[in-house]
Amino acid sequence: MVLHGCAHNPTGLDLSEEQWKTVADICEEKNLFPFFDLAYQGFASGNLANDASPIRHFLRRRTLEFAVAQSFSKNFGLYGERIGALHIATLSYEASLKVVGELARLQRAEITTAPAYGARVVATILKDEALFRQWQEDLDHMSGRMRRMRQRLYVELTKRKTPGSWDHILSEVLPLFAQRRLALING
Repeated sequence: MVLHGCAHNPTGLDLSEEQWKTVADICEEKNLFPFFDLAYQGFASGNLANDASPIRHFLRRRTLEFAVAQSFSKNFGLYGERIGALHIATLSYEASLKVVGELARLQRAEITTAPAYGARVVATILKDEALFRQWQEDLDHMSGRMRRMRQRLYVELTKRKTPGSWDHILSEVLPLFAQRRLALING
């Protein structure tokens, strides 16, 4: 089952903590293997830790095996470099050994030499306190820009009386002050 850890594409919708608990319950009940796509970490809230909270919730449960494909292509602006990581959470040491063996085999068969430039850029930023802080500020700026664009889309759709409910565009995305401002704008 593919899940977006944050800033769901294309909706931008972020689930609440309670909703993520329900999703985890369903995955456990149905014996599903969640595969998290974490391509927009930092874009939903502007905070890396907040945007990764669903993954930490699944990990803390210690009842599910799952994978996380973490991309730095978007949040570092390294689109052509294909930089990221694959994380696999297993429930046993034996399972982890099997996963490591399979991943090593697949990596050797598919990629003889991984791209290095993007990895060096990311490593440089993560290791330097000032660059890391600047990157976090850039993510916060970008997430604010995305929230403003969603707000504007919502206003324009409702102003034009476009059929349907468009509240989901604002769900879990806009801070409370922006929602109040929208209420004032819409009368």
